[in-house]
Amino acid sequence: MARTTPAMTDSPSPRPCPLPDGGASQSTIRRVLVADDSPMQRRILAGPLTRAGYQVAEADTGEAALAIMRQGGIDLIISDWMMPGMTGPEFCRAVRTDRARPMSISSC
Repeated sequence: MARTTPAMTDSPSPRPCPLPDGGASQSTIRRVLVADDSPMQRRILAGPLTRAGYQVAEADTGEAALAIMRQGGIDLIISDWMMPGMTGPEFCRAVRTDRARPMSISSC
């Protein structure tokens, strides 16, 4: 199950963030993907991000997260380490194989 939490209109603008290329370039993080099989964990992560002005897409499996990522527009991924089916490490490898540009991935 994948869903998108709408961004708040009166929130501060997203901030520039250095990319993992050593800081040579910068990107503005606007859209965050939260991948976790626990609805409560997704809510805990998505709530503050949404209030901070980020658009948050949520996925409950690694496969669903890959499908969202492949649609484009994701700037940062926060992923659970242990999910049923595709694990967090497997998901990270798939993202790195699939992406043409650097992307920040955080696992919890």
